[in-house]
Amino acid sequence: MTKTHSIFPTIFFQTEVDSNNLLKETLCDQMLEASKYMKAPDLWFTNNLKTSFVEEPPGFNIIEDNFPLLEESYLETIGKVIKRPHEIDLTDEDIWYNVYLDGEFQDQHVHCSNLHLRQHHFSCIHFLSFNPEYHDPPSFVDPSSAVRSLTPAIDESPYQNEWEPEVKEGDLIIFPIYMPHSVNPCKKSNYPRITITFNFTLTYYNSKESGELSDY
Repeated sequence: MTKTHSIFPTIFFQTEVDSNNLLKETLCDQMLEASKYMKAPDLWFTNNLKTSFVEEPPGFNIIEDNFPLLEESYLETIGKVIKRPHEIDLTDEDIWYNVYLDGEFQDQHVHCSNLHLRQHHFSCIHFLSFNPEYHDPPSFVDPSSAVRSLTPAIDESPYQNEWEPEVKEGDLIIFPIYMPHSVNPCKKSNYPRITITFNFTLTYYNSKESGELSDY
């Protein structure tokens, strides 16, 4: 008897932020104003993305000032996914926002090589302001695609190297930090694509304390 097995899937979580309307009302206008003074870091290929990844512009402390609200919202949202007893380490330094208005995009990247950030286990993207008529979801790439290319396919099993989730405003996606992803250029519109991105670490999981990423 001959069998074919598909093994080692990558787990990707998608849920909703119940407090999205409150967060949008509280944060969007501030983030749009701050974006007028932001740009992408010099080492990024993207040269027109507006992001607070390195730091917010002078006079703006949106993440720090609203961290209690963000922390409460995101811990509650992540709790929908992680059902086992857990504790999550999340600080305001782990959160940043990206604003896309007119053709902005983001090149392919992962979150496990950000040298100025602490090592983490998972990454999250919250679609604070998002309209699928003008905006694309992130595009994810199989992290093993380079290795897979060394072996030719000998069966007819369907395989996609890239994948885009269907997302709507208010959604939050959770994925391993090693997952490569990118954002296509957005269309010009008066409706901004604003995402809040953050990384988090599980420090207490299933009745066991977890240490650095290497302990897993």
